[in-house]
Amino acid sequence: MHRYAALAGLLLALVGVYSVPGVTCGLFKAYGAPQRADTAASDTSDPGGFRLATVNEDLIKCLSRDNDILLDSYLGAFREICKIFKEMGSVFNFVTSDLEDKIQILEDYRSRSDVAEHFNSLSSMMSYEMASGAVAIRYPPSGCRTWLRLHRALRFVAAFFLRLSSVDFKEKMTSLAQDCYEQTLAKYHGYLVRKGASLAMYALPTVDAMFSKARDDKADVRPLLKSVGTNAARVSNLTERMFKANGLLDLP
Repeated sequence: MHRYAALAGLLLALVGVYSVPGVTCGLFKAYGAPQRADTAASDTSDPGGFRLATVNEDLIKCLSRDNDILLDSYLGAFREICKIFKEMGSVFNFVTSDLEDKIQILEDYRSRSDVAEHFNSLSSMMSYEMASGAVAIRYPPSGCRTWLRLHRALRFVAAFFLRLSSVDFKEKMTSLAQDCYEQTLAKYHGYLVRKGASLAMYALPTVDAMFSKARDDKADVRPLLKSVGTNAARVSNLTERMFKANGLLDLP
């Protein structure tokens, strides 16, 4: 199965899905974007596994303001999601690498004293970037453009975790992951990426094997998968409505 993942990785690299450390940073420096710390990725690399409860708690917290999404909690959920994807092996390297880059971009905006107040939530960020004309800028990537990419990944998480919560844990995750990928992220990827990703998913383990690495009580894993999927869908649905209301769903 490892040869499938290796082949998929090659295909994904050839079509430019992998983020290349240094190249991204170079673009940021050239265009005056927030600077990325060399150790930024350390936040999402935890050899001790992951906690589904952390993802769930942060997803709930980011909806604590009516009709808005709080950025800090949103990013907290994604940092833990990255840990989950890393435990899924090289199959999801291309997803994790891209998510970590997007997290760092938004964290950098959030930490800048000149714009931090505008990056407290999705609505404040949209208002600021639309008023300033920065909303569709690619280099440096705008906050809205970056958030939209995370939103697409969260739709996959919502679909995938809800499906996982209802299956026999002795099943392999392959077909579930393929189905959820086709329904969500695949529509934003080219042919080679789609085929490579689908092929790589044959290397995924059983649900039991995967979530034995969770730092949650074993009895809580199934209900937590359902809760994470449900709350991810709630966050995703609100995000979709907000982007659509502002005409931003198709940002390049």
